[in-house]
Amino acid sequence: MSERLLQKIWAKGDFRSDELRVEEGPVLKILSPGKWNLSEEGPDFRAARLELDGKPIVGDVEIHFRVSDWRNHGHHENPAFKRVALHVVLFPPSAGERKAPATVSSGFRPPTLVLLPLLHESLEEYAERDAMKALSSPHAHEAFADWLELPLQERGSKLLALARERWERKLKAARRRLKAPAATWPEACHQVVMEILGYRRNRTPMANLAQRHSLAKLVAKGGHADALYLEEASAWKLNAVRPANHPKIRLNQYLNLVQKRPEWPERLAAVEPFHSKQENPSRKALKLRTLKQLLSEDVLANQLGGTRLDTLITDGFLPLLAARSNNDLFPHWRHWYPGDAPPQLKTFLKQIELITPRGPEHCSNGLLQGALQLFINRESL
Repeated sequence: MSERLLQKIWAKGDFRSDELRVEEGPVLKILSPGKWNLSEEGPDFRAARLELDGKPIVGDVEIHFRVSDWRNHGHHENPAFKRVALHVVLFPPSAGERKAPATVSSGFRPPTLVLLPLLHESLEEYAERDAMKALSSPHAHEAFADWLELPLQERGSKLLALARERWERKLKAARRRLKAPAATWPEACHQVVMEILGYRRNRTPMANLAQRHSLAKLVAKGGHADALYLEEASAWKLNAVRPANHPKIRLNQYLNLVQKRPEWPERLAAVEPFHSKQENPSRKALKLRTLKQLLSEDVLANQLGGTRLDTLITDGFLPLLAARSNNDLFPHWRHWYPGDAPPQLKTFLKQIELITPRGPEHCSNGLLQGALQLFINRESL
């Protein structure tokens, strides 16, 4: 993701802002984020109004992913950054970065605010939400017009390349999860499923529960959906959540799965997706219908269905299986059935004539993911 996404989050105050403290200790209040500097060189935000331990401060704000980016970008020697009063970073500083903090040309060290623990959602979720807003805007037709100027085959190949980009990110995340300290296959699967059952709005509280209640613990001691739900009572986001997607219902479904198939991650590990010898295999050649039935019945004991099952397979199972086996499952991921895709993406694909009755492809996960990546990329520029 680009730093522009972090800048948007800061500009909108889209993070927990109660009881803020900078890394150096003092209490921080944000009275105004400042004016977003979109055109000039220099700090990202001008003339922010802050309070540090009750003392009012007016100054600039610079935003980075890491503390070390400050020196890597040469800000410590650039007089344009001499009025920076706050350095906002995504990740907590490492031990080495603490020894080389941000310093302006006069020698002053602006305090550091770390955003990651304050975010309501993951960066990916922020980016997706931003992209969906762009697709719903009055100017979305401009993107349609650009793509309609391209030959139909080129539209498909460009979206396929964007889908591959998205697949590689999901695969990288799955590998990182499996290589985490003390990671095991069953617990990685357990965490992925619970997070995905939280959808975008409740992914974080579901992840918290998965960390607190391991699969081994749920198998040994069982669990109750009501009790688990209450543990994160203040964190659930229920506005606009359909009754069938209520987190308590999803928790109950998962607990039923654990009770009926306590060894479900081992069953998933034993799944071997069929590989076609065709250069560009179809959904039928890959036997995806058979694979879906196997995952639904043998692995999940028929506890999950509908589009949520397809999302679970594309966002969770296929990346995990590919990371574990080092097999290329991109063709399966690309041709898989659409999951919980925002309707704006299907509208876009229809507008650029890729999923019309005469279109070159059926509506698939790959096309939808490619379209989503397209708008994420556009919004991050």
